[in-house]
Amino acid sequence: MSMAAGSSGGPLMAGAVFELAGYWTAWMSALGACLVGVMLQSLMLVPSQETDSEHESTKVQPVIREDTNEESPLLVPSQVSDLAQLPGRLRTVNLDFQFYMCLLTKRRYIGGILSSICYAIVSVSFDTTIPLHVLDVFHWGSFHTGILFGILQGPNAFFSVPVKWLKDRVGSRYPTSVGFLGLAALLWLMGTPGNEQFPWANIGHRGPIIYGTAIAAIGIFMTLLNGTGMIEAASKK
Repeated sequence: MSMAAGSSGGPLMAGAVFELAGYWTAWMSALGACLVGVMLQSLMLVPSQETDSEHESTKVQPVIREDTNEESPLLVPSQVSDLAQLPGRLRTVNLDFQFYMCLLTKRRYIGGILSSICYAIVSVSFDTTIPLHVLDVFHWGSFHTGILFGILQGPNAFFSVPVKWLKDRVGSRYPTSVGFLGLAALLWLMGTPGNEQFPWANIGHRGPIIYGTAIAAIGIFMTLLNGTGMIEAASKK
């Protein structure tokens, strides 16, 4: 929620500072925010108090079971994990190839990866298309563009917890399906203002209203898609 609040408030603040005070003021404010972040991170860094002897004493020793028999494994789990990190790696290229082929045959993994790719493409496309489109169609500057980005990213700060609760109750399949279907329809609606093929969307102030409403609804529907692809890809079920 903190990241969402910063993501939604940042463009709005940047657009207002750029519109009212100019380029260099907006640039220096961003530099000042970075310096404050570095200072806060420096305060959070705690020097390590552990010594080499403490490291040696805290090493996990392999546990030797007393009930071993002829069918017991030669290596205990702790030894297997240690061997997996030895130089030279015990896995061969053939095993790596089989591992990736196994992943690519899992429909749930493929679906999760494709969902993440589609979500990333749509999210990144807003950064390049919204400022140019509103400038060309509505002649809006940086301040109005910042408001649009705030409307787009703001719902994530308010609906993240309810959506998480919803997915815990009903799973992620149905919310994700609703999110993608709603996103497809809203992306089409968002493209109607300024398009000569849809004159009904360009009458009076109808265009800005349709565009702003579509942006706000997209922000809500995209909340249903946050992290879904990675969760599905990493699921063991």
